[in-house]
Amino acid sequence: MEAHGFLQLSHPSPLLLSLAGKLFAASRHFFEDESAGEKERCRRVPPANSGWVGQGVEKLDAKGSDDLKECGCLYTTLASGRAFNIKVFTEEPKQPMPSLLAGETELIADFIAACHSLCMGLLEGMALSLSLPKDYFTSRHAPQDPAGTALRLLYYPPTTTGSAPLVRAGAHSDYGSLTLLFQQEGASASGLQVLLPSSSSADGKGGEGMQQGGEWLDVPAAPDRVLVNIGDLMEAWTAGRWPSTVHRVLVPPHTSTGARLSIAYFLHPADDVRLHRIGGVAAHGEGGAAGGGSGRGRVFEEGMTSAEWLKERFRATYI
Repeated sequence: MEAHGFLQLSHPSPLLLSLAGKLFAASRHFFEDESAGEKERCRRVPPANSGWVGQGVEKLDAKGSDDLKECGCLYTTLASGRAFNIKVFTEEPKQPMPSLLAGETELIADFIAACHSLCMGLLEGMALSLSLPKDYFTSRHAPQDPAGTALRLLYYPPTTTGSAPLVRAGAHSDYGSLTLLFQQEGASASGLQVLLPSSSSADGKGGEGMQQGGEWLDVPAAPDRVLVNIGDLMEAWTAGRWPSTVHRVLVPPHTSTGARLSIAYFLHPADDVRLHRIGGVAAHGEGGAAGGGSGRGRVFEEGMTSAEWLKERFRATYI
């Protein structure tokens, strides 16, 4: 994780994988069978990050083309939140839900709870590895507190490429603390690539542009594994100890591929958490982000809130 900011969990909870399988089925049904009118009724309305996002609405890579995907984005807080709360089994979500997902709220709530539990275990281990109190990070991601945490059901339509590759999702890094990514098996599910650091970054001289010029590594889809990656906020928080790595979704030249579905759980601290770089933390024992360690030198304004951080990031994402 310190080298590339990504890891694969090969033995996640069987319950989590079971829930993911059911949610994939519900997601496909929604994307492929829901009416355009229902999707439009539940579209994302800024500044909220919940609801339907149609193709070409997001631009993750400012230099690239509009992302070739559709996204159903579910804003989540487990207790008092904007889409789901602790009584999710008996109350309706606090956002418009399209007809084909309205009956899946219990499944979605169970999946969110399982993802949150997995993240809390990871955060405890990360805190201990930094000689911090075990609850240093988990206490700042309390499920009852409003936060930018989001569950995203992603759908990339079938496509055929010519002599040039097609970018389905532009090169980007994630915004928050941790991301859990679930992928289905098969050629259509593949296409995720991670940008490895260039040689200049390996010797600690890369600076902010250090990830440019590195090689792209294919990440095969594996339905029995969960892909975990570090977000920008966590990189900045820990002064580059764990890098937030650039990644993309690409279809190679001369390829016909079916629809690609994935599910991402983006974990963010509570909205009112004030962000301060953790003193004494540095990448590989020295330097940290400011000194050219792993990552791209991401920093935040000392004392800004988690909500302010996320608002700034979204401002550059949506067209």
